[in-house]
Amino acid sequence: MRYKKPLIIEALLRAAWAADDFKCYSAAKQYRQQAACTLEIELENIKDSPQKAQQLFRITEIYRRSGEFQMAYDTLGKVDVKKLHPDLCIMMPKLQQMTLDGMNRKVLIG
Repeated sequence: MRYKKPLIIEALLRAAWAADDFKCYSAAKQYRQQAACTLEIELENIKDSPQKAQQLFRITEIYRRSGEFQMAYDTLGKVDVKKLHPDLCIMMPKLQQMTLDGMNRKVLIG
């Protein structure tokens, strides 16, 4: 049976959230890293577009949450802000600052 990668990514992120809830932070980090790696593989199939900018933003956030701040910062530098959704553009400065500050806590939007 062949699985669709978006479903796998969502399952990995949900597993990370569940692991966080049970304070299994090393497992949460592993799940996030697997999700980020899978997203990066999928990124190779996406042409330069708003979808690519969004995926790079998502990868950045996953790396930041897993405590991989250098990877998050490096990925953030690849995001084409001009192609990013306006709501995500608003989050860019906060994401950048949290990455630089080494903060991996949840971000609540609203």
